[in-house]
Amino acid sequence: MGTASLTRKQLMEMAEDLLRTVVRERVHHTIELQLYHAIYQGRKLKPEFGNTARKYLSVWEERGLPADYPDIGWCHRLLEIAENVKAGRAPGYEGVQPSPFSAGEMETVRKLIYGRRSIRQWEDRPVPDELIDEILDAGMQAPNGCNMQIVRFIVMRKPETLRKFHNLEFGLEPVKIVLCTDSRVYRLEPPVPPDRNRILDVGSYMAHMLLMAHALGLGAVWSTFDDRQIDGIRGHFGLPEYIDVVTYMSVGWPKEKVLPPARISFKDAVLVRE
Repeated sequence: MGTASLTRKQLMEMAEDLLRTVVRERVHHTIELQLYHAIYQGRKLKPEFGNTARKYLSVWEERGLPADYPDIGWCHRLLEIAENVKAGRAPGYEGVQPSPFSAGEMETVRKLIYGRRSIRQWEDRPVPDELIDEILDAGMQAPNGCNMQIVRFIVMRKPETLRKFHNLEFGLEPVKIVLCTDSRVYRLEPPVPPDRNRILDVGSYMAHMLLMAHALGLGAVWSTFDDRQIDGIRGHFGLPEYIDVVTYMSVGWPKEKVLPPARISFKDAVLVRE
């Protein structure tokens, strides 16, 4: 069954990390999407608005699960804002919205987007953990379907592990970051979002991570495993069956200089413009 059909008993027995995903999804669909429409388009909220989110959050609290997770705090904050709107009060939040970058900032943005290139040869020197953490955190800021945040990481650093899963077309990278998905929420019937969203999420995370690696002066490349390698990774790390291995990035200090491939014009890629 989909997350909207889950019973209280099922929620009480659900693994904590899956329940956390379900809570975010329900708050996204039953509060967030309608709330901003009400604030900016004048739509009236029904008296029962927010009851679904309260049900899921009450299970979280009844189970004594951590209240200080930032995503759980975000859920409670949206409920508070909804109560203000229902009562005819000011929403009571500042919020953020896009604003144009300065000319200097745009130079940096263009340098990042247009300057990034795939690097496949690396120097034999370690990458500090704090830089890898910045890359991972950049991935976590990426857009993702229904705020479910189902992408998971495996960080390979041990030389023997890297050699075991080495792409012979590349040099041996100092770090390989494998991107996986937690598929449990997608196995609920009916599925909440389309299943293809899982792959879209991975691509979104990967793009953020590659740009951060480039900004840090590191060289990185996005590549894929074959089925045999995926089976090998699953066995090597003892992954549960609901974790799907999808793709990876290799990263390290760049050893090579590459000739940037010429891109076709966006005008050649536009099929329709009306």
